[in-house]
Amino acid sequence: LIEYPIDAYNPLQGLGVSDLWANYIGCGLALGQYHLPQLRNFGLKLSFKQAPWVANTHGVAGTAEEFDNEIFWLTFRPVYKKVDFLHLGLGYSTNHFNIIVEREYYLGLGTTIPDLVKIVSPKVSGWLLPLDMFYLEFHHRLE
Repeated sequence: LIEYPIDAYNPLQGLGVSDLWANYIGCGLALGQYHLPQLRNFGLKLSFKQAPWVANTHGVAGTAEEFDNEIFWLTFRPVYKKVDFLHLGLGYSTNHFNIIVEREYYLGLGTTIPDLVKIVSPKVSGWLLPLDMFYLEFHHRLE
């Protein structure tokens, strides 16, 4: 858990209870997937509103404005033989460009690079598993 030793003492960020809960939920999902096969089709993913090199941000956000470019996803992979590479997603992001920070929610349909490569070569797909955290999606912002 990174919140206490690092963020808690950063005057620009501070300790966020919602961040702490997100950490606990992420750890809980990983443990749940290990022990309960029913949870293995759920995942946590990350995508960008704009490519990091276009948005002039780093791959890992360090400021509130850089976090605005990221969408965090809870994804579900339906179990169908022909389309097992598609994920349905619920996304969350923020917008700090107004005085009051806006929360943004999204619906998405997408995939990951390893899932796409697995269609052609399952062996190469295994080498790309670290990229599984990035969600390539079509999304719609909910109002």
